[in-house]
This record gives sequence, C-alpha cells and structure tokens, in this order.
Amino acid sequence: MNINTPLLSVEEMEALRADLQQPKSREAEPVDLASGDHALRRVVPIIERRLELFQSAVELIVARSIRESLTPLSHPPDVIGPRTATGTMRELSMVIEIHTPEFGLVGFVGVEKLLSFLLVERSFGAQLNTGPAKDDNWFVPTRERLSDVERQTLVPLLDNLLSELKSRVFEELEQDLILETIPGGLPPELPPQVESTLIWKLRFKLGEENSGFVLVLLPNILELLIRKDRVQAEFLPTLMATHLANTRVQVSASLGQAHLSLEDFLNLRNGDVVRLDRSQEDLVELEIEETPKMRGLPIQRNGAFAIDVKQFLK
Repeated sequence: MNINTPLLSVEEMEALRADLQQPKSREAEPVDLASGDHALRRVVPIIERRLELFQSAVELIVARSIRESLTPLSHPPDVIGPRTATGTMRELSMVIEIHTPEFGLVGFVGVEKLLSFLLVERSFGAQLNTGPAKDDNWFVPTRERLSDVERQTLVPLLDNLLSELKSRVFEELEQDLILETIPGGLPPELPPQVESTLIWKLRFKLGEENSGFVLVLLPNILELLIRKDRVQAEFLPTLMATHLANTRVQVSASLGQAHLSLEDFLNLRNGDVVRLDRSQEDLVELEIEETPKMRGLPIQRNGAFAIDVKQFLK
C-alpha cells in the first residue's frame, strides 16, 4: 500500500464526486458592513494580537511533527461571507469542527493539501531527507482529501492546536474547545443564520510551494471577545491608576532665591554667605516634574534635608 492508494468508501466517493461537480466561483463574496460583519471587524484588532501568540505555538507543533525548521507566512485575519468560507474549506484536504459546551459550533480548522500529506508521511516514519524541501522526486498525491486512517493520524496534532487556540486566543472560555471530525468526502457546513465569518491563514514555505492551516471562526464565539472587552473597560480606570501609581516622578524643592550682580558673583569665596529671599519660617514650594504641587517647611530628618508638607496647591 502506498500513499496514493484510494481508501474512501463508496458513499464517500459519491459525496466527493457530487462536491467536485458543483460550480466553484472564484469571485469575492460581497460583505454587508451593516450586518454582523461590522461586529466582527470590531474584534479583528483584538484577535489579531492574540493570533500572533497562537502562531508561535503552531510553528512549534508543526516543526516538531515534521522534524525540520519552517518559514512561516502569516496572513492577517479578515472578515468574509459564508459562501466564500465554505468554498475555501472545500479545497482543504481535512477539516475539523470546533465546538464548545456553551456556544456549540464555533468554527473550523483545516489543513491544506501539501502540508497534510507531509504530516501523514512523517507520522508514519518517513525519513527526514524526503519531502518537498529536500527531495526533488517527492510529489504530492493526486487525490484531494485524506483517507479515514490518515485523518485519524492528524487528529492528535489538531487537538493540540485547539488547546493552544483556547489558551492563547480564547482564554476567557471556561471549557476546553472540542474537536469533531467531518466524515471524508463531505464538505463542511456553516449554520444557515451565519452572515459572516472571520478567516485566518498560516502557511509555511515547503520547497517551492506554500501550504498550511486555515482557521474559520463564527460570530458566536467572537461575541465573547466583545463582551469581555466591555466588561474589562469598566475596570480600565482602576487598571490605569494602578499602573500609573508605580511610575517614578522627579520631586524637587527650592529653599529660595537671591539676586547678585555679576561682580559680586565673581568675587564669591569659600565661607561667604548668600542671603536668600525667604526666612526659616516661610513655606517652600515642592515641585513634581517642575510643576508646583505643595508647600512645606524645610526640616532635617535622619541626617538629610526634608520637606514637611503643610499645603496642597490646586
């Protein structure tokens, strides 16, 4: 048996033929900014920062699986319509559903063709000197999707990705993300009420081609980010005050001033006394970053000069 041996059942082959016979449109689907797309676009900056942390975890997991260094090619997350998302996932070799106990189906993770077959070969013990980056004779199988055996081989790796996705992107979730496989030959289906999705692609340089993962998230789990962001906004003044409280500022005080002629200044010698314009009972201004904020009396404390604060300036 080799990697090109067809292992699909009769039912899976029929479903695959029906899927391939459907016309595929390459035109971008229009996005309605007045609908749920607007809410999704609000969380794009939030989730983009978190996906940067998730990307590093994905790179490590994949590098360990194929046992070689990788060059990542990340794309920023974008909002697309359901038809475009479904068409993108139909072109993947394997797609799994992401579920949570609270939100149900929340998204999909798919593997593109070249990377999926390379991961399968490595999991079955293929040598490191084989692969698209090192072996000119290495070729991608002609079939588009993985068999049941090959899909089960990649399930542990995808499960690890979901664990990292939960901890680095959706840390607000109390329950773990649940992986559910889609039967071979069947296309992924979005809920009919979904008006838009968020898609993120992470590819790797493999020889002369690029291949990687596709993450599709539904609005129901992204609403969690909006809700949590609003809750945290209520505590933002407290968090800012705590942060500013640890900031170090320059405090200075002037005991007084004196006006001398240039001749008197040049004639000053050791032991001369310069009389200031304030007495010992006058209050001294205390400045914070060169701005007067308080007044107090000069005193000595533990062998050093100090200011005993008596007034606060408005």
